[in-house]
Amino acid sequence: MKRYPRDKNEGLGGPVLPLPEEAFSPDGYIVDQSRTASARYGRYGSDYNGCGWIAAYNLLHRCGFGFTPDDVRSGLEPSLRLRGKFGTFPFSLRRFLRRFLPVSLKICTKKRFEKLSCAPGILLYWTGSAAHNVHFAPCEEHEGCLRLCNAVYGVAMHVMRPAEFFSRYVKFPLALIFTVRPAEPGGSGDTE
Repeated sequence: MKRYPRDKNEGLGGPVLPLPEEAFSPDGYIVDQSRTASARYGRYGSDYNGCGWIAAYNLLHRCGFGFTPDDVRSGLEPSLRLRGKFGTFPFSLRRFLRRFLPVSLKICTKKRFEKLSCAPGILLYWTGSAAHNVHFAPCEEHEGCLRLCNAVYGVAMHVMRPAEFFSRYVKFPLALIFTVRPAEPGGSGDTE
């Protein structure tokens, strides 16, 4: 018999404690994954495997959706495999995001990432020891730069040029990139 959660704060991993203020930037983005252990994601705390739902939350926050972090975490948690050992799979993340935004998923190189500084999205890359998802968006204060959330834990305004970020942090020449496509006039923009 399937056991359903007793309340909205109890997902597959059990009750969720509120995330500490230190996990957030002043403008509401989650920028410190190391402070999210209280939010279970499958069998593990989100400090271990939560970068996917954190990047999704940050992208939806950037696009004006009023979801709480727990809304996003609990929305993605049922798609976890192996009880969350390897975090969020890219296709599960794309399926979840497409419920709200016209997103595309592509293979990304340093050159492609340099050209995408005009649209917000998520970059899934290899750090040298693990795969990691970060949310990025154009930085209005610095032309040609991106603001990256949760790339360096605890840095609220991590701003870099795309090529510099790829050179410094991405340890494999290919990554996956989710970008929000502009809506077509008269349509949702999601034709795939």
